Amino acid sequence: MLMIVTNRTASFQRLAVRFHEEGVFFFFATPKNATRLCKLKDTGGVILDCTQNLTACELLCRSLNKRYPDMPIAAILPPTSIPDFPVVRIIREQRDPESLVADMIDFARVNCGMDTEVLSTYSLFVGRDPDKTQYMGYPLPLSRREHLILRYLFYRSPKCASAQEIMEVCYTDGSQQCANAAIMILRINRRAAKIDPRPLIVNEYGKGYRLRNGILPDPNEKCSAFSNHK
Repeated sequence: MLMIVTNRTASFQRLAVRFHEEGVFFFFATPKNATRLCKLKDTGGVILDCTQNLTACELLCRSLNKRYPDMPIAAILPPTSIPDFPVVRIIREQRDPESLVADMIDFARVNCGMDTEVLSTYSLFVGRDPDKTQYMGYPLPLSRREHLILRYLFYRSPKCASAQEIMEVCYTDGSQQCANAAIMILRINRRAAKIDPRPLIVNEYGKGYRLRNGILPDPNEKCSAFSNHK
């Protein structure tokens, strides 16, 4: 996943839908917990929001680069500042939010290998259009949020995703309870069961939700249409 290190969480939450539409999933971290979360989460790239405190951002960047030398790091900087720390890409703060998020998505795809426009195996096809989702070669009708959940679980496979993480993806404003994740996953499984009686999504106790074994060609690999930085 993409880690966005910022104290402007509310501002970036408003852009979350655009990230998800492009198949780029992310989590927020503050400068204080970024190093710890980078290890705990399935982090494939880091974007540092350096617009408020460039000095602190430089120190954090050097620390992350030392601990994770292969991790792609980008920095969001004011238009005129010149950085002096090891980032692979500079993203200039822009008045147009669409241009800013487009640059961030481009970094995730180009520098971090997060190309998730189409997620596909022999059993499951999940593109950007919910109406074109297929399971075992048959159409799998899903609502927009159910489609987003399935994309997210496919993206995280073979790792599990907690109910809280799923809700953060579907409701970026935090308006829904984690119990709703189980309800929507039950609906997905009911629709999938009309095609194959085996559950499409399983719940590992204490870990979270994942696609069932056999959906991916190999339990230790993502599909050939997907590549991600490790």
